[in-house]
Amino acid sequence: MIILVINVFCSLICSSCKLSSSSPSINDGTQEALISPTQNPTIEAGKNVIYTELEEVQKIVDELMPYYYETKKVFYNGLETGEEIQDENGDTYLIVESDKYKSLDDIRKVAESVFTNNYLEKLYKWGLEGEQPKYKEIDGKLCTAMSDAVGMGLQPDVIAIEKKSDMEIVVQMQSEEGEEIEDVSVTITNVDGNWRIDNINDFK
Repeated sequence: MIILVINVFCSLICSSCKLSSSSPSINDGTQEALISPTQNPTIEAGKNVIYTELEEVQKIVDELMPYYYETKKVFYNGLETGEEIQDENGDTYLIVESDKYKSLDDIRKVAESVFTNNYLEKLYKWGLEGEQPKYKEIDGKLCTAMSDAVGMGLQPDVIAIEKKSDMEIVVQMQSEEGEEIEDVSVTITNVDGNWRIDNINDFK
C-alpha cells in the first residue's frame, strides 16, 4: 500500500513538471507580440520603448513642426512692427519690434533648423533677397515690407508613409490654406544626421 501511494505521488509530480515546461510564460508571449516583424519596430536607445514605423516617422515630424510653425509665422504672418522707415530706394518698410529677431541672421537661424538649403533657396529668394524682399536691414535695424504673404500651413499628423530610407522620408500630410484642406507630399531629408523638410508638393 505504501509503495502504491508513493508511485502515484511521483507520477503527479512528473505530470506537473511536463505541463510547466511546455506552457509559455506570460512574459515570453508579451515580448513576442511587441517585436512582431509586421510592426516594423524600432527600439529607442536607453529606453524600453518600441515604435512602429509610422510612430517613428511621426516622432521625427513632431520634432520639426514647432520650427516649421515659427518659420511660417515669420515669413507669412509677419512680426510685430513699429515705426516706418525708408530704404535706399525710397521704399517704405516697418521696423520690426522683437526681442528674438533683430537681424536677418536671426531669421535664417530658425529657418535653417527645419528646411534644407534646397528649400531655403526658394524661400530666401523672395523673403530675404532681391530689390524688395520681405525682410531687410536698414540702418542696422531689421525691417519688414508693408505687404502680406499667403502660404500653406501643414497639419501636424502624418497620414501615410510613401517612402522611407536612412537618408530620405516621403510622407503624405495635409495642408490648410484658408478654408481649404488638401493632401500634400512632404519630402524630409537627412542632412548630417538631422532631418530637414526638403520639399512640399500638392497632388493637383
